[in-house]
Amino acid sequence: MTREKAIEILENGAWWDLLIPITTIEGRKLDIELHEALDIAIAALRNGWISVEDRLPEDDLPKDSDRSMIKCLVAAKGKNGIRTLCRQRYIMSFDPKVNKIHYTDWFWSKGANNITHWQPLPEPPEEE
Repeated sequence: MTREKAIEILENGAWWDLLIPITTIEGRKLDIELHEALDIAIAALRNGWISVEDRLPEDDLPKDSDRSMIKCLVAAKGKNGIRTLCRQRYIMSFDPKVNKIHYTDWFWSKGANNITHWQPLPEPPEEE
């Protein structure tokens, strides 16, 4: 399913109202919470940012590589708040002793900022 199709289904999902009976105060509260959650989900789908707590990007290099590289845009939290880093490569820490990628320490190779979100790069344009 494409991101656009998911947004369309969530936005036009009138059937959501059938999930929760709103004849009680508790039902009305749940209905409001459901609509707020849907609004958040739609906004997240629209802007494309994915929290590193929700999911991590796939490694672009072969599994037997001695390093790990991911091509994506990232948002990093620094002293002055969150900023977007428009670089195309990200290197995660990699421990060759145990052949394991460390996902807990998300830093740029310079180690300056904590990565909080990421976004896959779009497909390159087709040649005409």
